[in-house]
Amino acid sequence: IAALWFACDKPIESDTQFTELSFVQTNTPASVTVNQKIVSAVKVAAPDLCYRFAYFTVNQQQFIVDVHAIGDYPTKANGCAQAIYYKDTSLSITPTAVGKYVLRFYNGNQIFKSDTVNVN
Repeated sequence: IAALWFACDKPIESDTQFTELSFVQTNTPASVTVNQKIVSAVKVAAPDLCYRFAYFTVNQQQFIVDVHAIGDYPTKANGCAQAIYYKDTSLSITPTAVGKYVLRFYNGNQIFKSDTVNVN
């Protein structure tokens, strides 16, 4: 007796999609000491109230830190309140070497703002 196993490759369906949010404000300290966290207070925005902040993507190459804000949005959004969504949050990075760190906050492919931190 032979048994046959069939697998169905269905795409995983999700009711949430991820998208990039826009930075509207950043506030980063001018200096910290090595191994002390750099904590940037940031405000992000999105076009309506169905968006929610989810996380940051951080790509660090030595002293350059590129940051994007990621939010989620329902795939079947109906009746989203038409007001701008704002979220105050913070980004924390621990520098491991003395030097001048540049945090570059991106809105899409464009740099919104660069904050420089001297690490002693």
